[in-house]
Amino acid sequence: MSSSVRSVSLLWVLLLLLLSANNAMALVKVTNSLGGDLDLTLYCSSFGPSLHLIRPGTFSELNYSGGNPSGKSPFLCFFQWRGGFQSFDMCVASEGGGCKQCNWFIGPEEPCRYEGANKICGRWN
Repeated sequence: MSSSVRSVSLLWVLLLLLLSANNAMALVKVTNSLGGDLDLTLYCSSFGPSLHLIRPGTFSELNYSGGNPSGKSPFLCFFQWRGGFQSFDMCVASEGGGCKQCNWFIGPEEPCRYEGANKICGRWN
């Protein structure tokens, strides 16, 4: 194989690797900050029929790579714990979302995340 063909082939392989490594549109980490010994159940319809059980102080990661046929926000999620049920869209700019990589801390009063030292809290729907 000539060196020019080999160079072009290597370039294509590198390009494909870069595209596949960068296919995630958003990565959202959800941490249970309810306090006490309360488990948090998370459900986001864009991620299939499964529920995510998040134990106190632990987290679950949601990786969204596109393809939401319903037209709804992929991060409109429902949160349930003993004594509470709320919904929140974790990637809406007006709610401090719109992030490509976020770490939401779910508390009973409101969901919050940090950008550097700035605490950004959303409102339950």
